[in-house]
Amino acid sequence: MEVIDARTLGPLRVRLAVVITLAAAFIGLFVAQDVLWQRGRAPANLFEQAVWVLTFVWVFPVLPSLLACVGMLLHRRPRQASLVPMSIPVCFRIVSRGQNAEALHETVLNIRDQMGRHRLFPFRIEVVTDVSVDLPPGNDIVPLVVPADFHPRRGARFKARALEYARRRSDLPANAWILHLDEESRITASLIAGVRAAVMEEEESGRFRIGQGAILYHRNLRRNPILTLADSLRTGDDLGRFYLQQRLGVTLFGLHGSFILVRNSIELQSTFDVGPAGSITEDAWWALVQMERGRRCRWVDGYLVEQSPETIRDFIKQRRRWYVGLVKCVLHAPTRLRYRIPLGITLFLWSVSWIGVLAMYLDLVAGQSTLPLVRIAGNFSFAAYIASYVFGLKMNLDNLRRQHWLLRPLRLPLYALQVVLIPFFSIIEALGVIYGLLSPDSGFHIISKPGRSDTVTPHAWVHVRAAAAVACLLAGVIVASHLPPTSPIAQAVNRLPIVTGIASAQVSTSQPASIAPEPLPAQSTGTPAQGAMTAAAFQGGVMLYVDSANGGRQDLAWSAQALFQRLAGLGANSVGIAFPVFMAGVTASTVYADPEQTPTTGTLATIVSEAHRQHLTVLLRPILDEQTLMDPQGDWRGSIRPADQARWFTSYSQLFRQYAQIAQANNVEAIDVGTELNSVQGDATGWRMVIAAVRAIYSGQVTYSVNFDFERLGFADALDFLGVDAYYPLDAPLGASVGQLEEAWSPWIADLTRLSATSGKPLVITELGVRSEPGAHLKPWVWYTQAAPDMGEQQRYYQASCPAVSHAVGGLYWWLVTLDSPYANALQDTSYDPLGKPAEQAIKTCFSRWLPPFTAGRKE
Repeated sequence: MEVIDARTLGPLRVRLAVVITLAAAFIGLFVAQDVLWQRGRAPANLFEQAVWVLTFVWVFPVLPSLLACVGMLLHRRPRQASLVPMSIPVCFRIVSRGQNAEALHETVLNIRDQMGRHRLFPFRIEVVTDVSVDLPPGNDIVPLVVPADFHPRRGARFKARALEYARRRSDLPANAWILHLDEESRITASLIAGVRAAVMEEEESGRFRIGQGAILYHRNLRRNPILTLADSLRTGDDLGRFYLQQRLGVTLFGLHGSFILVRNSIELQSTFDVGPAGSITEDAWWALVQMERGRRCRWVDGYLVEQSPETIRDFIKQRRRWYVGLVKCVLHAPTRLRYRIPLGITLFLWSVSWIGVLAMYLDLVAGQSTLPLVRIAGNFSFAAYIASYVFGLKMNLDNLRRQHWLLRPLRLPLYALQVVLIPFFSIIEALGVIYGLLSPDSGFHIISKPGRSDTVTPHAWVHVRAAAAVACLLAGVIVASHLPPTSPIAQAVNRLPIVTGIASAQVSTSQPASIAPEPLPAQSTGTPAQGAMTAAAFQGGVMLYVDSANGGRQDLAWSAQALFQRLAGLGANSVGIAFPVFMAGVTASTVYADPEQTPTTGTLATIVSEAHRQHLTVLLRPILDEQTLMDPQGDWRGSIRPADQARWFTSYSQLFRQYAQIAQANNVEAIDVGTELNSVQGDATGWRMVIAAVRAIYSGQVTYSVNFDFERLGFADALDFLGVDAYYPLDAPLGASVGQLEEAWSPWIADLTRLSATSGKPLVITELGVRSEPGAHLKPWVWYTQAAPDMGEQQRYYQASCPAVSHAVGGLYWWLVTLDSPYANALQDTSYDPLGKPAEQAIKTCFSRWLPPFTAGRKE
């Protein structure tokens, strides 16, 4: 007596590793996407919208992925019973065309060798071929040569024809069991033990279920590593979905052509004369018929070892044959529809899998956003896909005989290589489906599987080069999409004729003469209020502040879309996008974008795109961050003192060239080149240099925002309009009414009128607002208090300020909102954000009623 063991997914630590791998892959995909896609942007044209729609295909594999995970987690250790030989015979039936005599010879010797070591039952070997083959001599071999004139009544072809001939001619007793093998199959000690255990259980129960187990593909790992790793997915699938179906006892996903364990009495009652339609995947057809007849299936512990295709061409043709054959099974198998539906669903998911792969790579190039639910579903499915590959490989390696070249330290690199190659594997798997869709050939392609050899084949180097080419292409796309606009490579790409042509087609050839956005097209879905504001040449907007490289949102595009839809509903026709840039201190001579707090190019592009989709024009506002400059001495952005002011202007100019490129590339309507920089505003030469550098790249409108206490700007003539941050203190009592607040604006309206006259430019209030707390109108610029909430104070300020400034400005932006607006506790929030508060209705009233008084009274 002896005990034979094999490595399985049964141990608790292995199943725990499955869970950890699945979770790590799931989380890792989110992290990788956030790095590569910068959380995405909305589709901007018809092509990108089509790609966005295609991403919904990622939801489809969720169910089979879930079933695969459940199957892997259901594994338990095989029962360790002592293996006493049984008297029931087992026949190893090998079917081949006979064209690969070497492979047949090795398979026969393998069976004899393993059975000689583990003689757990009487056996014989039946070799069924189309032509006579010289086999090793011995009484245990029964050759069966299919006559050329053998034609089953229904017209079975290929392997089905040979199986039907063997079924009719074999003299096996009815109580014998048959293990179906391919010409290159290799049995193992664990398979022999598993077959003996399964046969004993079925004979004792009298259920006579059809058995199948897992197949390994490690035979040619050294000589053909790429495709061997690719076929690890099949082992993972056996241990997942197929294990689950065997536990349930129903062949939901069909059966493999080899490693089918069936009692001869059952096989004699059925037929392999499945006709031409069933002859391509006769195993799946036969399994459907058996299920229709009430037969059930079971899992057989142990492993059979097969061989992967030698070439990519054979790999693709093999998948094509499976796909075409399964289609015929679903359409023509003589069973009730309910038995074909599960296989039909599986086939449908396989049919559209290439669309999901295509969408994945197109989305990688475009860097678009996806619906959160789609992203979650897609990442879970892909994580399960990764886990199937990894644990399929693990079982192959764990059950591989020790080789001098495969040392234990090589395992981790093999796992890493397999994960890296998954994009390549997904492409060639998808090509098999596409080939089947385009060329549904009805033939039975025999792939080349030579005999044993340790020589690395020339095909292997072709596979390595193909995989490397795919990896380099994807790496190139990722690197190129993350280059800063000023990098030499990005500039060289931008100078390519094709890129220049696309850019020129996207950028408007002319800019509007006024500070207002261009009129909405007649077919626009913009609100009437938006249309009225646009026709009045007025910028009515809200300022959005973004202080995170990726927008601070997992669903950036959708958060921006929801926010801008809300603003458009209030009647806004513009939005300002403000974000921080930094100095190391008030005396620093350089200005920089922080990698964590300054939005990236992709983030800004996404937000701008979403604004344009809602018919909102955009004012881009890089603002020197104030919180990093404030100190006990009262310093702020308006009191910076660069040690080298000329160097500061050079650095500032270089940074704003980057934002000018972003603005130009994304059709931004206006850019603000500075905000409240009082202490350096007197250097007109330096600012003219900044403005000239921006205009050399950007063809839109340029402004500068002064603080409310500034009197004159020496470079206003270089601007298209002048911005002002209107935090004027209003001399009105605590709890002042709307009328009192409006009256308190009077002296400041005169100041705005004077500023417009001295600058010779239209004015736009680029910041206007107060916190929702008592007395906020007294010092609107104070943002760091912790007073109790007062929603009425903010609402009355908005109601008073809107009509008060109407005759002095050409637009205003309420300060401010974020991508998290409105907050869940908005009515307890004391910040400037008006959304979700009574002040929000005041904005809507303001924008909806602004047109009549402004068209008549606003200064032109």
